[in-house]
Amino acid sequence: MISLTTLSDFLKTYEPRKIAGRRFFIRSGVAIIFANSHSGDNAKILMIRRAKKKGDPWSGDMAFPGGRFSTATDKNIYETAIRELYEETGVEVKHGLENIGRLSELLTRAHEKAAPMIITPFVFRVDKMPDFKKNSEVEELVWIPLSYFFNQRNRNTMELRRGKFKWGFPSYIYDKKCIWGLSLSMIDELGNIHAHILNGTNIRRKLFVLPRFKGL
Repeated sequence: MISLTTLSDFLKTYEPRKIAGRRFFIRSGVAIIFANSHSGDNAKILMIRRAKKKGDPWSGDMAFPGGRFSTATDKNIYETAIRELYEETGVEVKHGLENIGRLSELLTRAHEKAAPMIITPFVFRVDKMPDFKKNSEVEELVWIPLSYFFNQRNRNTMELRRGKFKWGFPSYIYDKKCIWGLSLSMIDELGNIHAHILNGTNIRRKLFVLPRFKGL
């Protein structure tokens, strides 16, 4: 496991994939926060467990803080991420958050209507733990060691049923909490970055891609 400092330095120069024509889509921004554990360089990552809400297909799911772009308050998608972070956890950039980069954009479906939505993940680092204050949309704040996700032996399969149909999706189960879908896609990108740093190899891929659904 590399140190949080090494990972942070890499992300500052990392070029994530962007989806072509994203300005024509519904946009959403999320905030991924890293912190060191008290034991040293074993970094941990902040996730939330969403409050259960009738009619919300992601009700009770594990996720990263984030939400929809608002034309009334946000100048850009970065402002969306930090606004949603504050609304859901009470944490602001002035509380010691350092923006160290972003991950690749993902395409999904806006859950209230059949319209495509692009999610942009921003990555932050915090060295001194701020005071968190979750709102009514958040049931629980959970810190998970990054090393847990980078160990493939912890990989699992989640079963999703819709009537007579059944699907299996890759997942992690941490403290009886299931992490899957788009959040897992972001974590997998971090895992890919971590592997390349360890192996001393370059990440070579297209920086702009056509819209393609990544998950639910």
